[in-house]
Amino acid sequence: MSTLYSEKSFSMTKTEGIEFIKNKPNQPIPTKKVLTKALTKNQLNVHEFLAKIEREGISEDHLIIGLKPKERELKLELR
Repeated sequence: MSTLYSEKSFSMTKTEGIEFIKNKPNQPIPTKKVLTKALTKNQLNVHEFLAKIEREGISEDHLIIGLKPKERELKLELR
């Protein structure tokens, strides 16, 4: 379980992303930390969660991936 939670982030849903862009058009889209979500929400049964995805697939609202530039990709000058 520690591998699942450690240092992981996830994107907001498509609906949340569209709303964020409408309200804050020039701000970077934030991500959420998996560990924070796990500690503040009801306990997730991973086996049930994955079985549901296997049966029903992933909703269109969750089919979104947020990309963030890495620090080294922002540097304009070489060392």
